Formats: sequence, C-alpha cells, structure tokens
Amino acid sequence: MSISRTITRAVTHFTARPSNWIGALVLAASITSFGAVPKALAPSSPDLLPLTGLQAFRQNLADAFAYLQKCGNPCVVKHDKGGSVEVAVMVAKILLDTNTPFIIDGDCISSCVIKADLARRVTCVTPKATFSDHMWKRYDYVEDPIRNVRILTGTSWVDPQHSPDIDAIFKNLGGYPKLGLVIMENVKAQQVWPLCNTESRIAQR
Repeated sequence: MSISRTITRAVTHFTARPSNWIGALVLAASITSFGAVPKALAPSSPDLLPLTGLQAFRQNLADAFAYLQKCGNPCVVKHDKGGSVEVAVMVAKILLDTNTPFIIDGDCISSCVIKADLARRVTCVTPKATFSDHMWKRYDYVEDPIRNVRILTGTSWVDPQHSPDIDAIFKNLGGYPKLGLVIMENVKAQQVWPLCNTESRIAQR
C-alpha cells in the first residue's frame, strides 16, 4: 500500500474521531507494508541509522501528527525552523487531504517551505510571513538487512527542491547559502501564495 493511501486512511480515521490522533497513528502503522526508506535528507549524520522500513515510517508519521496537533486547525505557523523533509511531505499530504488551511503567520524556514509549496492549494500568508532556506546536506545510506540499519556512505551539499517559481525567487535573491539563510520577504511571498482573507486572519489570532 502506498504512503499516500496509508496516510489518507489514517486521516479518514482521525477526521471521524478528532480526539484520536494516536488511533490514527496506530491504524496507519498497522496497515502499512513499507520497504526500505530511500536516500534521506537528514538533520544529523549518524554512521548507523537504525530507523528503517516500517519503523522509520511510524516515526515520521508520529512526528507529522505531532506537528499538526501543535499547530491546530487551521494550522497556524508562527515560527517553523524546519526539520525532516520526509515529515514535511507527510504534513503537506495530510493538510491537502483534509483541506486544512495552512496559515503562515511568521517565519517559515527550510523544510517548512516544502510544506507550504506542496500544500499550496490550502496555504495563505499574512503580512508577517517570511520564507527562508539554505543548501541542504544530503546523507546517502546503503541498507544492511542483517542488522536492520542504514549505513552512511557519504554526504553532499544540494540545493533544495522547490517549485520553479519559488526556486527562481530564492536564486534571484542570491541563491542558497551553506551557512545562514536566504530570505524571501513578505512582498515576494505574496507572488507565490495568496494573502489570507479576513476569516483566516481571525482564525490565526
């Protein structure tokens, strides 16, 4: 079963019983048959990464649901410093599947930009919104099925993978640095995402 279908079933379970985040997580983990995790963009660089297959999926999904539980409905971002790209993709998928408004009302950094990009249909910005990014350090692993671990084989610096319009704005601002951030100010952000309407602004207070 695909990640998309798994998350969709988990979200369906959650929306039917809004208080049961844990139930949705358990359901998703129990119905998933998920193979090896692909090459990851990880925040750290362990030589051995024990989270493989279903275990990694469970952890990422738990982190995605924890993020959504914290930001609420609508999901309001005051300061998101980024994190796992895999979790960001899951968050975006759930936002889209549930039509949950994603309101950027502050700093959206690194993988937060991925969320706002992939979930663009439900995303809006307030006058406080800014978007920032940097080069990502990529960690490549090979699978060791005997020890059930991934073994680090190398690292490299890569540009983030954004939609062409977002990527063009960042590159026109000087590109992605290894150190520090390239910042898309609010005026530029409104060229990509719509300004939140009055109802959305009331919700984010």
